[in-house]
Amino acid sequence: MAKDREDVETSEPTFSIFDVTIGCDEKGGSPLLMNRLAPPKKQSEKDEDKSKDPIDVDEGKKGKKKKKKGKAAGKNEGALFGNPEEWRDRLYFEEGIGVHIPMFNLLAMFRDNVVKETIQGVRAKSVFASGTNYVDPELIAKKGLQYAMVGVPLKVGRKLQSLETIAAFQKACSEMNSDVQVWSKFARNAGQNAAPQMRYRPRFDFWQLHFVIVFDEVECTLSRMHNWVVRAGHRQGLCDGRPSAKKPWLFGKFRLMDIKALEDVPW
Repeated sequence: MAKDREDVETSEPTFSIFDVTIGCDEKGGSPLLMNRLAPPKKQSEKDEDKSKDPIDVDEGKKGKKKKKKGKAAGKNEGALFGNPEEWRDRLYFEEGIGVHIPMFNLLAMFRDNVVKETIQGVRAKSVFASGTNYVDPELIAKKGLQYAMVGVPLKVGRKLQSLETIAAFQKACSEMNSDVQVWSKFARNAGQNAAPQMRYRPRFDFWQLHFVIVFDEVECTLSRMHNWVVRAGHRQGLCDGRPSAKKPWLFGKFRLMDIKALEDVPW
């Protein structure tokens, strides 16, 4: 007679889920300054650059000139320097989401905030980088998960409104008494002899992000997550000029407005 098969124990997957709201208001934080990198050039654009005539560059007191091919400063960004419309390329904007903070920005911020810590014996940095999602449940309800994986919509101004179109951003700039604006500042380009150029950045003085953090296969306490978010707001920050940037300004800091643990994902 065949032996009965032993029952295989199954366990429910482990998740840690937190509902988090961060931002800047009268109680704390600092303005958010966006600076999205210009997209890389396509191969056709690179080939076109190679076919352009060389530019004469003066290379010394003797008056000798050397032929040197023209090259955009930075990564495909040279044409934007001094252009009042530069803000269009610096704004984090996606059709279907509007003005937002990319999920990768949130991931990088939290990952860099826990470099030397662990969660249940696992490096916290690895958990934040590979086994974590940062999504807006409201966006999932409206657009679906595919949009939510791109980023978290930004709410701006004292009334915390979403900006779903470029026209909405422009209107906010003219109506919100500088709470939303195109901020301009002289900045020196790369190189010792580069002349300063006016730069134009989207700036939000009052802003808020609401998202759900989901840890896969890891249990994390609410108190620990609370401390991590508070520390990230002071030491890491978001976007251009944040505290952890190579050239930090007084931008991108935030305060923790609300946090709570959830038993299940809200979608």
